[in-house]
Amino acid sequence: MDIAGGQMARPSAEQRKEMIIEAVLALFREKGMAASSTRDIAERTGLARSHVYHYFKDWKELCLCAVERFTSQEIAEQREWLLPLPAREALPLFVRDNLPTSQDASWAIYLDAWNESLRDPVFAESYRKIILAWREVLEQILQKGIDSGEFVVGDARRLARQITSLINGYADDLILEPTPETVEATYQEIMLVVNQLVLPPAHS
Repeated sequence: MDIAGGQMARPSAEQRKEMIIEAVLALFREKGMAASSTRDIAERTGLARSHVYHYFKDWKELCLCAVERFTSQEIAEQREWLLPLPAREALPLFVRDNLPTSQDASWAIYLDAWNESLRDPVFAESYRKIILAWREVLEQILQKGIDSGEFVVGDARRLARQITSLINGYADDLILEPTPETVEATYQEIMLVVNQLVLPPAHS
C-alpha cells in the first residue's frame, strides 16, 4: 500500500518481468511449451501482448528466460542441499533426487526444452549450459569424495559425465511409468553401477 497516495504501488519493471516468467512456467506445466502462446500469457497476467513484448523481444527470448530461471533455481537448491554433505551421503541423494517419481509437469519443462534444442541453436546452447551446471554439482560431490579418500581416485569430470548419462537414460524410461516400485528398482540398478565406478572393490 502506498501510504502517501492511499493506493497500491504499481509493480516495477522487474516485478512485471517476474510475473510474466512465473506465468510462462505455470503454462508450460499445464499445457507444455508448444501449446502455450503470448495470448495465454496476456490472459493470465492481464497485460496486453504488446506489453509482454516490451519486456521480452520475442517469444523465444521469453521461453529461454523462463526455462533458464526454472533450471537455475532447481540447480541452486541442489547445490545448497547436497554440497555440504559428506560425499558418500550426497551421491545417492543426487541420484535419487534426479529420478522422476511421478509424471511431474516440471519434468515436461526439461523435455520440452530439450526438444526445442534439437531445432534451435540458441536453445541448444542454453540447454548445454544447463546440463553442464547440473553435472558440475555431481562433479563437486565426486571430487570431494576423491579428495577425502571415500571414492577411488579418478577423473571427477569423466565420472560425472558417465553417471549423469546413466541417470538420463534410465529417467527417459522411468518417466513413462514412475510407480514407487519402478522408481526404487531403477534407483537400485543405477546405484549398483555407480558404486562399481566410485567405490573401492571391497565396498562396491
